[in-house]
Amino acid sequence: MREQTLIQIKSCTTSAPNGEVSCTECPIRYRAVCAHCEGDELQRLEEIKFYRSYEAGQPIVWEGDGMDFVGSVVSGVATLTQTLEDGRTQMVGLLLPSDFLGRPGRDRAAYNATATTRVVLCCFRRRPFDDLMRRTPHIAHRLLEMTLDELDAAREWMLLLGRKTAREKIASFIAIIARREASLHKRKPGGRMELELPLTREAMADYLGLTLETVSRQVSALKRDGVIQLQGKRGVILPDFARLVDESGDDSDGGDDHEKHERCRRHRENAENGCCSDAARGPARPELHEPGKRQRRGDEPDERVEERADLHKPGRFLTQKEGQIDRQQRHLEK
Repeated sequence: MREQTLIQIKSCTTSAPNGEVSCTECPIRYRAVCAHCEGDELQRLEEIKFYRSYEAGQPIVWEGDGMDFVGSVVSGVATLTQTLEDGRTQMVGLLLPSDFLGRPGRDRAAYNATATTRVVLCCFRRRPFDDLMRRTPHIAHRLLEMTLDELDAAREWMLLLGRKTAREKIASFIAIIARREASLHKRKPGGRMELELPLTREAMADYLGLTLETVSRQVSALKRDGVIQLQGKRGVILPDFARLVDESGDDSDGGDDHEKHERCRRHRENAENGCCSDAARGPARPELHEPGKRQRRGDEPDERVEERADLHKPGRFLTQKEGQIDRQQRHLEK
């Protein structure tokens, strides 16, 4: 690992102002990799753990460097990024409190990890942790649960990047931070909430696939509409968390399970019948099917070929769609 300026704190069993605590008093105890451990298992973890802290902007590990430890984020937020050969960099994830850094059985870092705020890590030496994981089903089971949760989050993020609008992306990001903030205090998100955004607007733009100007406009729009209130540089107040979830374009926060199942049933029936609901179909646009009307990109395809007798008028060029239909007709005639 490249030379880093870090603070390594010796293991102890009492609370300390620098973030070091015993396993039984840890603020992420019920969410971290040790969540299912008890008694002797916690004692063995205590024997191999140590703490490291990083200031904002300080690298934790570089992609491809050796990692002789794994660990959980006790406090703070870090970013995960990947860099291409030409220097282009993409943020691929966030490490929030209770998230796990490193991979058992791997001695190289897959991503760059950088602290965006002051970060405290509860670290375990990698080889002793690998041995302990093989002997302790509780640790292996919890790590599997966390891996599957991370996989679900990655799939949801693919949906966000591929299908959601800029406004929905901003609302979804704030909702994710709000849910994690609530979980750390062992409560469900809801009602009025206050939180601190872990990223600058520029970093949010990079993470959400937007421009800085778009992020600023959408944040201002959410504030103007009363969905959020801004406090200081990164402070956000949510007058009503449910309204923010509505703006995010999903209801993954819970809600009425019966209503969700009913909606899913309707979607399945529509898909089986080859149709969609009026809301999904959108308003009717009969002008798209006027004879001789040239379609624009994004318009609904016009499959009515009986009204295309004028396709071969002298001096007339076929559109791409018209050319495709013409070739299909010629093939059928043969």
